[in-house]
Amino acid sequence: MIATLAWRLRTATTSLPLWSASFAVVAASVVPLVNPVVVLWSDLWAGLLTALSLGCRSDRHWRASVAFGFLAVLFRELALAYLAAMMLAALVERRRFEAAVWFGGIALALGLLAVHAVAVHAVLPPDAPVSQGWLRAGGWHFDLSMARATTFLLLLPASIAAVFVPLALFGWAATRGGFARRVTLALAAWLLPFLLIGRPENSYWGLLMAPFWLAGFPLALPALYELVRRPHPITA
Repeated sequence: MIATLAWRLRTATTSLPLWSASFAVVAASVVPLVNPVVVLWSDLWAGLLTALSLGCRSDRHWRASVAFGFLAVLFRELALAYLAAMMLAALVERRRFEAAVWFGGIALALGLLAVHAVAVHAVLPPDAPVSQGWLRAGGWHFDLSMARATTFLLLLPASIAAVFVPLALFGWAATRGGFARRVTLALAAWLLPFLLIGRPENSYWGLLMAPFWLAGFPLALPALYELVRRPHPITA
């Protein structure tokens, strides 16, 4: 997984120092995941499969990417947002057949989830506990809490995370190319709904994005430089 991400990151920037810095962030983000407890969580495996899906996709070879993305959904249904983001990226690039295959993966995953829901409902006792629900509107604070709970940012002050995470997202959004576009859409597909959905104790959902989302921080540096040096029109 790390090797595939490293290869794809090389296509996102022609600068060797920036690539090295982004790869270092990926490596640092993966280290906290090697934990005897965390490895038992389905969210972790869904996140690793998502990262592998992103890393192995190219314009010519994308079928394995669909397969890994579909496997991620089998581990955690929240990975459906990733499939939708990849389908949208294919549509934006007018890759209609690829978009149709991603849609097929979504439809098949939804069908399997429906079968699972029916099977679970059939064995539930009448007095089974009812879920508390996940609509909490935790906002940006919840998104930041996911970053801190599942990455090396846990070791740093919260104020640093408040700066690091937005810059990482900006770095991905400002970087050209299909890989950065897909990472940006995948992050948006999770982080935007999570502004409303998710209880405070659900911060482990960040495992879905942990392997790759902070790697955009080094990519933000040239984008910020271009933004600052760009001439701005003077208005009267």
